[in-house]
Amino acid sequence: MRSILLAVMAFLPFNLLMGQPLSTPEALDFAQKLFEIEILSEKGKDMLIEQILENKLDRPKKPDLIDGSVTMTNDLSKSQILLFLTRAFGSDLFYRTGVNEQTMLLKEYQEKNGNAPFDQEQLEAFQQYATEKLKDFEGKIIEEAIDPEEGFEEDQKSINLDMMLIPQLRENQVIHTHRSVLGKTKNKTLSDLLEIGLISKAVYNDVQKPLQKKQIPVEVFLLGYATQRAIFYEDYEENVDKENQFIYHLNQNGLISDARLQELIKVAKPGELRSKFDLLRYCDRAMIFDLHRYSPDPGVGFRQIYEEIRAIVPNFDFTNFQASLSEASAKWGSNLVEQRACIGFEVDGVTYSNSFFYDYKPEEAPVEEKAETGLLRINNEFHRGINKLLADRNT
Repeated sequence: MRSILLAVMAFLPFNLLMGQPLSTPEALDFAQKLFEIEILSEKGKDMLIEQILENKLDRPKKPDLIDGSVTMTNDLSKSQILLFLTRAFGSDLFYRTGVNEQTMLLKEYQEKNGNAPFDQEQLEAFQQYATEKLKDFEGKIIEEAIDPEEGFEEDQKSINLDMMLIPQLRENQVIHTHRSVLGKTKNKTLSDLLEIGLISKAVYNDVQKPLQKKQIPVEVFLLGYATQRAIFYEDYEENVDKENQFIYHLNQNGLISDARLQELIKVAKPGELRSKFDLLRYCDRAMIFDLHRYSPDPGVGFRQIYEEIRAIVPNFDFTNFQASLSEASAKWGSNLVEQRACIGFEVDGVTYSNSFFYDYKPEEAPVEEKAETGLLRINNEFHRGINKLLADRNT
């Protein structure tokens, strides 16, 4: 069987320039170059140098396919520097758009008005107040002074972003004042990174595809995607090895037959990594659950799924199955409360149960209200009771 596994590994030659570790002098040289080409400000350069010298640049590896564990690496590499740049652009996006200043102004404004909720008229009044207060804000002035590169479209000047998804450093004003953070210098930024050798031609080409399709609105997302692709190439050989170890693990435990393993060998493509779920499709004990087939009522839908799970879990003869929703004490926003689902069942006189996040609902809606439309909501913890049963059986 080991020879079959080695055949899988031999089938995946990937003739790309893999990322090589950086020495400290090489990393410091990149910090200087990023300042010279006006991507990092002097403050940003100094901050990057500090993190290099203090070994503070780290990033997560791909989760282990067998146990889901995540390890961190602080080995110096180009992707570590790209990740720093992603956070730097994120920090200055917050700064130049005045998000932090607006938040402080809002707090002050609300305190003056007794912290009462805003109606539409008060909201418009605050917006006018904030606009007037921030008209001479330095961050706004810096961004407005940057001329957009050729091809920057007028409608890109208004961008809706989920700021909660944007990574940041602990400082701002780390991006050079000649470099935009609102999409006006995306193409130049990508070309500059290629010119100094911080990204490979493969990464450049990968990022160009969504950039040309106008799927990357601002520089922080450009750097984020470049980081993602750089990590892909740097860790490719390691992750192929992990993938094959997982396949071997499934085969050794009787979840992938020798015949299905041969199919996996045939469909493998050089330069691609497969997820756990790509591989599980070849398992003899795997099922696909189409949520459209089940009741949206958790009390009914979860039981329907558990009944079908009997087919792939040996001796899963449960009784007294129960599924219900309850309200968590935490409240989110002005009128939303968290709902948690609880699933319980008995096997051989032992009760197994677990609860997990289900949804948010309006505070005034009754907990016992049953869903009549939509889909049953599945959380990746909904099967923990089954996992505990299998662990107890040492399966």
